[in-house]
Amino acid sequence: ISLDDQASHTFTNSDSTLRIMLGANCIDGYRDTVEDGIAMVRSYIESLAKDDATKALVNAVLRLLSRDGQGNIKASRVLQLRKMAEDSGDELFIEGVQIIEESYQPTVSKKYIRAQYRDKNGQWKYIPLSMTDVD
Repeated sequence: ISLDDQASHTFTNSDSTLRIMLGANCIDGYRDTVEDGIAMVRSYIESLAKDDATKALVNAVLRLLSRDGQGNIKASRVLQLRKMAEDSGDELFIEGVQIIEESYQPTVSKKYIRAQYRDKNGQWKYIPLSMTDVD
């Protein structure tokens, strides 16, 4: 799966009361080169801290590089970093973010089929498709 690939498809009946979703869950992952990019970005961001006020801002930006429970950086946060890098115009910052982006290697974790119906209040409700999903 690349960043541009669609991960799911939804098929809805003509009166929009039933739908089936086919898709795949994707987990963010990175090659080892991500550490080089992180170091470059961290170096640039930390160089901006001049006083207590800017240190707080720097820490907030560095949280974009924090890792989830599996040790990965969220791809959506990297997109935020890219915008900051472009706005800064700093070559080190831009190059660091590019290395992080080029290290991105998502993996498909699970394919799924989901079914839903629209209840009398117009809310979508799941239809259990396996015995373990039934209440």
